[in-house]
Amino acid sequence: GHGLIVVGVHTPKYGVDSNPKVVLDAVQKQGLTFPVLLDGKGLIAKSFNNYSWPGWQVMNPQGSIILAAKGEGRYLQAEEQIRKALQA
Repeated sequence: GHGLIVVGVHTPKYGVDSNPKVVLDAVQKQGLTFPVLLDGKGLIAKSFNNYSWPGWQVMNPQGSIILAAKGEGRYLQAEEQIRKALQA
């Protein structure tokens, strides 16, 4: 209701996690309600220069990356940036 869109991108590292059924089962088991794309060749990850696991980006409504992180952490900072972007 505030304009936030979340999309997950799964880039497989092992043979078993490239199976769409395995990924779907994991998404359901974790209770994720946002779409998760299967990036089998890593093309999406490469387009964002994302070579870390996990790696994530926050984009503003204009499509510019306003925050990027490699690895765990920075979640509070990400939440603050998301709240600011939603108010704009």
